[in-house]
Amino acid sequence: MTPKDIINKYLGVPFKHMGRDPRTGLDCWGLIKCIYTDAGIDLFDLESYEIHFALLGKNYFIENYSRQWARVESPQFMDVVLFRTKGNVVNHAGLVLNESRFIHTGPSKLGVIVSRLGELSIFQRTAGFYRYKHDQNKILSDTV
Repeated sequence: MTPKDIINKYLGVPFKHMGRDPRTGLDCWGLIKCIYTDAGIDLFDLESYEIHFALLGKNYFIENYSRQWARVESPQFMDVVLFRTKGNVVNHAGLVLNESRFIHTGPSKLGVIVSRLGELSIFQRTAGFYRYKHDQNKILSDTV
């Protein structure tokens, strides 16, 4: 799997809250989960979460997924990038494609899109980069 494979497969898939199937729609974690499934890795997931967690001040990803991920300073392909949304709460994620681009989705008509990491509005909201702790050699060997 390469960044191009990911873009070709998921670009334009519509947003759907708690979406885990690219045929019907994905949310930001659903996209990451599907891409990792393509790489042969089943990520932890929650049964559900409230769409208004950000309004409640809940750091959804950090509270629920940090045990599988290690924070890194220099992101590489397949690392997760977390973003602050409403009121400095970390509630959005994307997947790093290369040193300047990542793929993500959100509640917009565009669905899954590729954005630049250096865009000012995105960079100011970046909450960190995280690398999957398990099977990292498998991920890199299967994706190169």
